[in-house]
Amino acid sequence: MLPFFVSWIVVSVFAYSIFAFDQGMLNQLLQWFGLSKVNWYNKPEAWPIILTLITIWKSAGYNSILYIATLSGVDTSYYEAAEIDGATRIQQMRYISLPMLKPTMIILTLLAIGRIMNADFGMFYGIIGDNPNLYATTDVLDTFIFRNLRVLGDVGMASAASFYQSVIAFMLVLACNRWANKYQSGSGLF
Repeated sequence: MLPFFVSWIVVSVFAYSIFAFDQGMLNQLLQWFGLSKVNWYNKPEAWPIILTLITIWKSAGYNSILYIATLSGVDTSYYEAAEIDGATRIQQMRYISLPMLKPTMIILTLLAIGRIMNADFGMFYGIIGDNPNLYATTDVLDTFIFRNLRVLGDVGMASAASFYQSVIAFMLVLACNRWANKYQSGSGLF
């Protein structure tokens, strides 16, 4: 759970100590195995994987607590009845646990879809910063808007991009909520 509360700036210091060219832990390990150093901050194709792993590391504890809390609210008589009927653990998970988790999964998915157009600006700007070598794979709408405001001073373009971002996210939430209600009545947010 601790990584969830760690600031992206602190995570960026960890990432830099791992991926730095001169003294990075990963390059030290590569040299120990007799391989040449890699300049990770000039290798754009590696960063989608790196950022995905860092995001999973940072959010896995929080998400697991949400699902554990949902499972702790399941009435134990369901499991006892299934055990009496001869259900294995896998069958109990398939026919009791997963159906009980479905409403929580749907709501968390709808909330995530609402944020799908918003990249985590703190993560991208903290870990990547203003590195034009990595723009090919790590430039997202939030950093584009920030750069337009800070570097170019183009308030109109930044406002239009931000408005576009909000409208698309709103339409996605409406469409997915409609689909969730069609899939199972009353399972959507509204």
